[in-house]
Amino acid sequence: MRFTEAILLALQVVWSHKLRSFFTLLGVIVSVAFLIAVVAVIQGMNAYVRERIAGAIVGVNAFQVRRDPIQVGFVDDEALKKIQRRPIIGREDVSYVQRALPDADAIALQSGWPTPMADVQWRNRTVGDVFVFGVTPPFVVVQDYAFAAGEPLSETDEEQRRNVAVLGYDTGDKLFGNVER
Repeated sequence: MRFTEAILLALQVVWSHKLRSFFTLLGVIVSVAFLIAVVAVIQGMNAYVRERIAGAIVGVNAFQVRRDPIQVGFVDDEALKKIQRRPIIGREDVSYVQRALPDADAIALQSGWPTPMADVQWRNRTVGDVFVFGVTPPFVVVQDYAFAAGEPLSETDEEQRRNVAVLGYDTGDKLFGNVER
């Protein structure tokens, strides 16, 4: 049987069984439409979760390269000595991570472990036990911080080594009082 004869025979069978052919075609159309609808709903749900739920949790799309483990509680002397022997993470490590992850929105560097606490003073006011640490400008993006007043740390601040600080709300309120925002 030649190819053209096979095509003609198939068309004759389809034409002779019109109702069955119609329902078969209708089933295929409905199945494809349903599949497209399910895929669209799943993509919509993924977008909703990404924007609403995951966006509300800081760090859900971030990771940390740390010299020290994230640990709560007592660290014995031997473990502390091992941690202190680890190399300090520096700018060259940030550059390496940037090359390894070119699509990353932001890569930041933070100083200090354990995070030092200090007294912060402005004029005649002092606030005690404030966490003090240095960061690079992308830290604001990584932590998803919002500013009530003022500006975040900028690349220019870092390049020119300006003496600037970003204060939390409580510290700023205790130092400067109730300031208009």
